[in-house]
Amino acid sequence: MGNNKLDKQIIDTVAVFHFDARSKCFFHNGDSIIETLGKSKMLFLENSLNHTLKAIKENCRILYDRLIGKEVKLRISEAFGGTVLLMPHELAMNSELFEFKYKDRQDRKNMLVGELERGLFHLCNGDLHISQVSNHSLHFYARHRDSLESIIKVLGSYNDALGLSQWLNILKQLDGIMLLEQFWKWLGGRKTTKSILKVASDSVIRPKSKIRNAIFSDVNSFAKDMKLDIKQVTKIAMDFKEVYIESGTVTLIYKLDNNIYKAVRICPSQMLDAMSAEAACSSVYYDNVRTDIFHDHGDYISGWIDNLRSYVKNPIYSMIGERLISDDFHKVNAAIDELQGQILKKGGDREAIRLLYAALYYWQDQNKGICRAVSLKVNKILEDVLTERPPGFASKLINQSVFRGERARIRITTIKPHGVRRDKIRARVLWSVNGYRKKTLVMKLDPKRSFYNKLTFNAELPARNGWIHYSIQISLDEGKRWNYEKSDDNSHGLLKFIPDERGHRVLSFYVDTFNLKLDKHMQPMRDSSGAYIYGTFDDIADQLEAIKAEGYTRIYPLGALELGWAGEAGPDPSVFSIWDSKTVRRDMGGIEGLLRLKEKADSLNMKIL
Repeated sequence: MGNNKLDKQIIDTVAVFHFDARSKCFFHNGDSIIETLGKSKMLFLENSLNHTLKAIKENCRILYDRLIGKEVKLRISEAFGGTVLLMPHELAMNSELFEFKYKDRQDRKNMLVGELERGLFHLCNGDLHISQVSNHSLHFYARHRDSLESIIKVLGSYNDALGLSQWLNILKQLDGIMLLEQFWKWLGGRKTTKSILKVASDSVIRPKSKIRNAIFSDVNSFAKDMKLDIKQVTKIAMDFKEVYIESGTVTLIYKLDNNIYKAVRICPSQMLDAMSAEAACSSVYYDNVRTDIFHDHGDYISGWIDNLRSYVKNPIYSMIGERLISDDFHKVNAAIDELQGQILKKGGDREAIRLLYAALYYWQDQNKGICRAVSLKVNKILEDVLTERPPGFASKLINQSVFRGERARIRITTIKPHGVRRDKIRARVLWSVNGYRKKTLVMKLDPKRSFYNKLTFNAELPARNGWIHYSIQISLDEGKRWNYEKSDDNSHGLLKFIPDERGHRVLSFYVDTFNLKLDKHMQPMRDSSGAYIYGTFDDIADQLEAIKAEGYTRIYPLGALELGWAGEAGPDPSVFSIWDSKTVRRDMGGIEGLLRLKEKADSLNMKIL
């Protein structure tokens, strides 16, 4: 009886096309598209692409010129979420977009025009941040109301099945977002920005009211200049909910419905940070004042806003940040200790952890030994945080592995203080598995290993897998008071259960080049689109018996996960530069092909690592 999941026909095809000089879409592989999607869906896609190019020609001639003659690969698959997105070597489209009733055909086409325009824009501007691409798309939807109405209707009908609830909420509030952007671009070129920035230099009470008073008359002037309703403009432009004043800058936060934000910052023109880059904002200048209008309205900007809130709630972070870039090693060390205290106190404060990561790049001191000491200290703290060591535990001293099937045992030796009776000394283990605290265990005295001045205690933790953090406490008064053990390095550590592969031979290989197709000159072969031709997981499955005959019982296929973006090494991504740590490469057969490979390995008593 077959595996239903494996037997199911998976929609996954690549449409290769270009737009010709007549502004028409031409498919290079129409037959294969028809075979997978059917003729009606291919014609619907062709029609949608033609209407998309028409809209691009009317609104963005530069993008239109770049698209004419350009070969585009559009992978259509049910494995993708969302609508249309840019992958490292192709555009990807969710095949679910082709499933609709005939009466909804026009809405689906209008919606696709907007989403395909965004994807094609990103394809031709791959260096842009996703928030820049989304902001461009908002302007497109603002000019094409039919596409805006349709995408709101279509996304709403899916009830977030496409994972685009935030994008839907942004689109629903497009008019307010566009009005705020237009207003601050207009106001950023006026003298009023100096008045707003003066609030940052004056220790004023209620800065929000001061700023509203400063811009009130400009709101009216803007509405008259743009021939807009004054009441509506006033209601939106004056309704910023939060004001943050830091280091001579003023940041205004408009909080719209469903956790959607519009953020604006007024600052000295010479002030530079990561958020002043073109990828984050567009800027307008007046004299020596700059107004930054941020592109993003969702997750990217909300993280930064959370940081601003953290600094208001905990002003010590500003002091710590200044100390971390000091030339004085002792100030840097003190700042790191303070961050560790914040993390232990709050159980992993986000901003404290972010500042710790920043400290990893401390290379101020000419003495590189000091720089390495800073990095080592920070790494040890981050190791505890990232492996979920409970905040109340003493700092880890050892990091050990335990083979699965073996016991997690701990043995420590403590010094018996002079004047303390041996029978009053107790030891216990505080421990956790994968971040979850477990019941404290009493350790047993080992009389054979103990001496008059040293006592040895043993414990066996009742766990068989996971990552175990532990910390030993000693009592000198029969358990009334406890203190962390300090004399034995084994007293505080991390135990990791790992697979026992001893005695097995492991074959490690790159999944694509393992079956790379070569021509008669022993050169790699390419398909019609220029991509190299190589085998799939099914080809590897057919070779498993021969691999086992060579004595291998384990295979480690490198590069099985979907590849990410190319790096500095060349035009292709490394197998270690993956897309999302869970998506299996579709060109190798996807998750279905990998499962078939696993089934074959299981039948031969082999294992895939």
